[in-house]
Amino acid sequence: MQYKVTVTHMAFEDEPKVVADVDIPHDMPSISRSDRNKMLSYAFKMTNHIDSDWTKNDGITMLTPGSARSTSVGDRMRLWMRKSDGTYDNGNKPTVERFKDIVERSGDGLVTWYGKYNGRFYFEGYALRTEFLEDAEQFVTSIKEYEDEALDSLGTWDHTDNLGRKYIVAWDKRRFHNIDDVWETYGTYDVASFGFEEVK
Repeated sequence: MQYKVTVTHMAFEDEPKVVADVDIPHDMPSISRSDRNKMLSYAFKMTNHIDSDWTKNDGITMLTPGSARSTSVGDRMRLWMRKSDGTYDNGNKPTVERFKDIVERSGDGLVTWYGKYNGRFYFEGYALRTEFLEDAEQFVTSIKEYEDEALDSLGTWDHTDNLGRKYIVAWDKRRFHNIDDVWETYGTYDVASFGFEEVK
C-alpha cells in the first residue's frame, strides 16, 4: 500500500497554505494507530529545516513555489492512501483542485478562478477569467516556477471566449484527473504540542 501526507501551513498564515506532499516510505505498511502516527511524524520531520532546506528532501513534492518555513504546531496534515488496485494512471495530469489552488494563490490579480466551463462547440473544461489575454499568458509562464511536470503539461489553454470586458481561457477537462480516482483520504490531523489530533 502507498501513502502520502499533504502538509498545510496554518499556524502563522493569514489563510491556509498547502505547501507540500510527502511520500511515505514503503516500510510503514499498515494503517494501525501507531503506524499512522509514525507516518505523520515522518512528514513532520521531513518538512522541517534540520540540517538543510527541507524543500530539497527526497520524496517531497512542493505545492507552492520557492522555499517554505518549517512545519509547526498549529499546522495541518492530511493522510492519503492510494487505492489498492493500482489500475488508474493519471497520465501525469494535475488535479483540478491543485490547479485552482495555484490560481487562487499565484494569480496576482492577473487571473481569477472561474471553474467548470461549458463553451461553444460542446467544449467542456475548467476556466480562468482575465481582463487581458497577455495576463493569462504571463500566469501560464509563472506556473513553471513550481517545477511540476503535471502542471507544465497543461501548457496554453484550449479555448477562449469573450465575456464583454473580460476573457475566459479554459483547458479541456480531459487534461485533468480527479484526486479521488487515485487516492482516498484516511484522515486529517492538526499538529499539536504532543502529537497529532484528528480533525472531526
